[in-house]
Amino acid sequence: MVCREVPLGINCIRPDSSLSQLKQECLRRAVLFEDSDFPACNSSLFFSENPPIPFVWKRCYFVFVRLQNC
Repeated sequence: MVCREVPLGINCIRPDSSLSQLKQECLRRAVLFEDSDFPACNSSLFFSENPPIPFVWKRCYFVFVRLQNC
């Protein structure tokens, strides 16, 4: 089941895509990549229960910037 709690982006992957092609396609379409196999929603981590604490899904560059400022 794919959930869409917050639409963060779109899956640009095609079977023949390389990473550079994937990046160029997302840039051309002005969209952020979203992995349809692992969407940013609670059901990706918890199958049949709610998480014990609320999760905030972030893109890796937000985490990296925060770590750089620590």
